[in-house]
Amino acid sequence: MGIDKGNTNANVIYYDSVYGIHYPGISGQEGGGNEVHLLYEVQATPSIVVITPDHLIAYNQIWPPTETNVTDSVQAAGGIFLQCTTHLSEVNKDEIISVSPNPVADYATINLNQANGRKTEIKIFNVFGMMVWESGSIYQSGNTVLKADLSKEREGCYIIRAISDDQVLVTKKIVVLH
Repeated sequence: MGIDKGNTNANVIYYDSVYGIHYPGISGQEGGGNEVHLLYEVQATPSIVVITPDHLIAYNQIWPPTETNVTDSVQAAGGIFLQCTTHLSEVNKDEIISVSPNPVADYATINLNQANGRKTEIKIFNVFGMMVWESGSIYQSGNTVLKADLSKEREGCYIIRAISDDQVLVTKKIVVLH
């Protein structure tokens, strides 16, 4: 995930479009990125920082930021290397999950569409990596509609994930506004 410092959502969207970035990114001003930079005392940008699930920094500055250095650092911190899908004939991730409305005011309607009945969970995380909502296990095939209550969450960017067999199927960004 990319966490910006100082910019707006529009600036981050523009930057991502110019450089072809496809992973989720949050802005500093509107997405909570400034708070993350302060909390983890990030000294410079751009920086690649490895933060473990227990919110500790394993590597504060990966330099030079090559694919090999990043992969080695994540694996050294306990991350597991998984093959990425590389062909359009593989799972079309955009069709697995959709969220509306986005931005979300209080409740998000989540549509999960699966061809098979494998165990799947939907989880929503804030920018600090804390889970704020989870669906529980879903085993049915076809379309499942869920309601996520986000009315008590702060404004900002959140990450929604569909997870099956301990593998992330899709990650999307949602914005909560009140």
